[in-house]
Parts: sequence; C-alpha cells; structure tokens
Amino acid sequence: YGATFFPDFTQDWESIYTSNQDQFGGRLAYDYQINENNSIGFQYQGSLASPNSQQNTVTDFLFSNNSFDTTFINKNVDNRMRQNHAANLHFTTKIASSGKQLSIDADYFSYQQTSENRFDIQSFSKEEEYLGLSRSRDVRSDQRIQNYSLKLDMIHPIEKGKLTYGAKYNLNVSKNGIENYANRCS
Repeated sequence: YGATFFPDFTQDWESIYTSNQDQFGGRLAYDYQINENNSIGFQYQGSLASPNSQQNTVTDFLFSNNSFDTTFINKNVDNRMRQNHAANLHFTTKIASSGKQLSIDADYFSYQQTSENRFDIQSFSKEEEYLGLSRSRDVRSDQRIQNYSLKLDMIHPIEKGKLTYGAKYNLNVSKNGIENYANRCS
C-alpha cells in the first residue's frame, strides 16, 4: 500500500502479488575403473522450473476535497519456463612405466528460459462504470545458451616434480529473442 500527494490530488495504491514455482532437478554420476590404469565416467545434472507470478494493483485518484475521480486496475501475469542441463564425460589413463597420465573431459551445458508477460490497465469512473482498457502490452522472450568444451590434460613427471600441460576447446552458442506488442486500447 502507498500514497503520493500532489497539490490538487492524492494517488493511493494497493498491490497484491502472488507467485508460485514448480521445480524439479536431479543429479546422476557414475565412475567405472576399467583396469588399474584406465577409468571412465559421466555426470549429469539438470533442472526444470516454472516460476509464475501474478500482480494486481488498484490505484485510486482522490482530489483534495477527498472526492473520488478514477480507479485504474493493473493486472500483470508473468509465466516463465526455465531449464538447464549439464553433462560431463571423462576418461583417465595412466602410462604405468613412465608415470605419465592423460585426462580427457567433454562437457555440455544448456540453458533455456521462455517468458510470456502480459499486463492490462483498466479504468473505472467514480460510479464504477467501466471506462475501457487504457493500456495493454504483451512481451514474449526466448533465451537459449549452449556450451560445448573438450579438454585434454597431461601430467608428465620430471626429475624434481611434475610438468602439467593441456589444451581446451570451447564453443558457445547464444540465441535471444524478444517480442513486444502494444495492444490497441479504447
């Protein structure tokens, strides 16, 4: 609840906000020792969520003599869907006679979020007569991100320690879209 005071009128508002979120997620991992020198494994983690919200705001305009003029009712609905996935496949081999070790990791990550947001502002007279829809807007967005990577790491024993070196390749793909519609109002 709030109020803004002007020289000739007061703007009072009250806002009611509700939201809910359904979410599901999980993780799965497995490692397998092929023999004393070789191992392989994978890991997956992901989640799905739908954080949705609705907000209704009622705004009254009162003149300095407390006479009521107009009420605006703003209805805002925001529906979202979000999902992310991450996967890893890894392999390690030891070259027993030399003490060298090679590790290979392949990773994949994806994130997606879609959103549909609509708000309508309706106006009413002091006699509660519907004056029409004064403003309406629809906004839709879609965001998608994917990441692929491949990494090689080598451990090479030397006389007083070890030398580690490697290489990594990474590819990112990102797509974003937004649609914004201002609807005709009376």
